[in-house]
Amino acid sequence: EKDSPKMAYKSMIYMLQSKESWNPFKKYSYFNKGKVILEDVIESNKNNLELRFLRLCIQINIPKFLNYDHMNEDIRFIRKKIFSISDLDLKQRIILFFKEHQIQISSNNSSSL
Repeated sequence: EKDSPKMAYKSMIYMLQSKESWNPFKKYSYFNKGKVILEDVIESNKNNLELRFLRLCIQINIPKFLNYDHMNEDIRFIRKKIFSISDLDLKQRIILFFKEHQIQISSNNSSSL
């Protein structure tokens, strides 16, 4: 679906709003709104690497008590697809993110670029 990235980034805005809100109920409400949107978009576009990467970026930076954890699934998916994507900017952003978070690019210890 062509509006999928747009909706995924919209979900990110809600999640970022949750980070900035001082009211705990609003924090949780914004986070859940963003989560629902992002999960719906990913459910409709399961093979979209960028969407999985966005979800991973959120998951790695949120508290565990929010119970939003598809990190292992997303890391496996990204490892499998990263070298076959043609979007060089996205590929570089993912590689940098993996390095910054000490996640190996490949699962077999050969994290070559």
